[in-house]
Amino acid sequence: MIGKRIGIIGLGRFGRLLGDILGPDFEVTGFDHDSARASSFEGAAPLAQVAASDSVFFCVPISSLEAAMTEALPHLRDDAVVFDVCSVKVRPVEIMERLLSPATRILPTHPMFGPDSWARGNRPLPFVLCPTDRTPPEDEQRVVEYLGRKGFTIVRMTADEHDRAMAYSLCLTQLVGRAVDRLGLEESPSDTASFRQLLEIRRIACNDTKQLFRDMQLSNPYAAEMRRRLIAALNAIEEELG
Repeated sequence: MIGKRIGIIGLGRFGRLLGDILGPDFEVTGFDHDSARASSFEGAAPLAQVAASDSVFFCVPISSLEAAMTEALPHLRDDAVVFDVCSVKVRPVEIMERLLSPATRILPTHPMFGPDSWARGNRPLPFVLCPTDRTPPEDEQRVVEYLGRKGFTIVRMTADEHDRAMAYSLCLTQLVGRAVDRLGLEESPSDTASFRQLLEIRRIACNDTKQLFRDMQLSNPYAAEMRRRLIAALNAIEEELG
């Protein structure tokens, strides 16, 4: 990361996890409008203080990013580095480039893990970086070196490449998990291993908020195409079974 002081705006499940990851190495402060979330975070501070950090992470829902960034804007330093951690990238890049001062450096990211996968201890975990022409190479290299020391696997993609890939690797699995949940399926002693894996997909999908599910489906420009292809594939199978 860049600088000594890290600010985290949004102290949901991932924001708190990010604080735990960065806490041993930086002075971390965090802000959230939810008083319960803020009170449970050791480095909670007013927005003005958090947004004035050397590096600022926006860990808010995709649909709330523009509002959160607009609110923080008066306090952000022109020489700050601003990160987002949204599960889509084209839309956040557009928001950051439009709202932030041209002098502000940005580095769009997507950590490909959450509190559940982190707790299971599976390592290394992928950390996607989507640098733009407003990401100085030296900043990106510092971030890559730090994340490498922390044991992450770095994946570089453009924002468009990211959203195309995530429409299937993330949006599809989330959609399947939610659909399985709608079926009301339960475990039984006769379950096959593959069925248990399907139930695990359901558990992971439903452990995320409905807002996150909705945001990633509606904000990813390629998710609607994925859903149409999935429905067409199911219809084709139904016709073949005829």
